[in-house]
Amino acid sequence: MEKYKIIALVCLLLILLNRMLAVSQQVRLNKDLAQLKKRGPVCGVGLAKSPFLGSRVGVLITDRAGDVQEVYHVCGKSVFSGYKLDVKFPYADCYQAKCELESRNKLSLQERAYLSAASYISDGLSAQNVSLP
Repeated sequence: MEKYKIIALVCLLLILLNRMLAVSQQVRLNKDLAQLKKRGPVCGVGLAKSPFLGSRVGVLITDRAGDVQEVYHVCGKSVFSGYKLDVKFPYADCYQAKCELESRNKLSLQERAYLSAASYISDGLSAQNVSLP
């Protein structure tokens, strides 16, 4: 019986440690995101969640016409994860990304995050009466 109490106490301490490290990671990622948002005139952040695969974040930085300047994603799942430049992003503007990703049947979790960010940007630019290409 004593053995189970020790195991339960260790599990409780590990859960507490995990929560403490997650808070510091979230604060650091939010600071990094604030710096990324300053890199361009328009920024869209997309989040895709899955119960089994976790979550993915995609950040699209565009100009006022919707042309993609930089694309970032969160790399890693540990305390040391951070935003990484995605050089393999295949779309030139957020409208093209939104159209092509919406037309596909099956999207990866990262692609769903990019679709969310592209939709946010294109809807916002359309609401501001920016002419579509």
